[in-house]
Amino acid sequence: GDLPRRRFLEVSAGDVSLSQMRFISFKVNHLRSLTRLFNWFQLLFNFILSVGVDIVLRRDTTKRRALRLRRAFERNGGSFVKLGLHLSMRLDFMPWVYGSELSCMNDRQKPFPVAQAIAIVERSTGKPLSATFTSFDPDPIISTSVACIYQAILHNGEKVVVKVRRPGIGEQFMSDIEAFDWLLSIAEFLTVFRPGFTQNMREEFRDLLLEELDFVQEARRQDAFRRAAFQSRNKFFSTPRIHLNLTTEEMVVNEFASGIWLWELLAAVEHGDAAVLARAQELNIDPELVAKRLLWVNNWNWGENLFFHANPNPDN
Repeated sequence: GDLPRRRFLEVSAGDVSLSQMRFISFKVNHLRSLTRLFNWFQLLFNFILSVGVDIVLRRDTTKRRALRLRRAFERNGGSFVKLGLHLSMRLDFMPWVYGSELSCMNDRQKPFPVAQAIAIVERSTGKPLSATFTSFDPDPIISTSVACIYQAILHNGEKVVVKVRRPGIGEQFMSDIEAFDWLLSIAEFLTVFRPGFTQNMREEFRDLLLEELDFVQEARRQDAFRRAAFQSRNKFFSTPRIHLNLTTEEMVVNEFASGIWLWELLAAVEHGDAAVLARAQELNIDPELVAKRLLWVNNWNWGENLFFHANPNPDN
């Protein structure tokens, strides 16, 4: 017989805040999607051909295949890199060796022309570049498949970083998503996967890309985390302060935070790099203390705050 169930609470629309929820979309170019589908077939053909050569030469291993797949994704760049990083976390879909190798993907891309970045900044602020910044470094600190990040100085003398979204990246990602849907639909039709097996992964991938392209959502979440960190009364962790008045869907401005990358510190500890460890000591960075504090913050994220960084990959 039926078991008793708790009745749902009656919640009026006025009790629900949607201030943190945003939905962005971009136009889909079906012709461009067909081109990207061809790129997918080309990638798969080259991968299968390379594996076939390895088999003939008797040097084929699972590790070698995983390495070839990672390099193929990195050569194509853009959403291929994002997909690789996403697949690295889906061990229900990819074997462990592949997931481990894909997690090492490098999301470093050639920067787009700085003139385009300046045009986006001026369009977002509605002012000339000189009216917002006294100095703007044309050489980006980092260039990923989604954005370029520049150093700049505000008129009050504060040093900031300016994250500018790549022009047309939204439309490109939408074409990639559609091509990826077509590819997996073909695979399901040919029973490479059972029907419906990839549906959840495709939806996750689509949401992941669209969220990463919405800089307003990113800024709001970063600001919320910063306020929660402040309320925890522990001063050893935070996030850079966001300038919300200078933030749009295409641009984020936040305070400049200096230090060393965590991967640099980990590599120095693992390999006993005295030079890097000495530099860390100069910056008052103690690896053992950092490890303890990271563990505390992780437990605070999951057990107390329930608002956490859900994508801690090597890039961030």
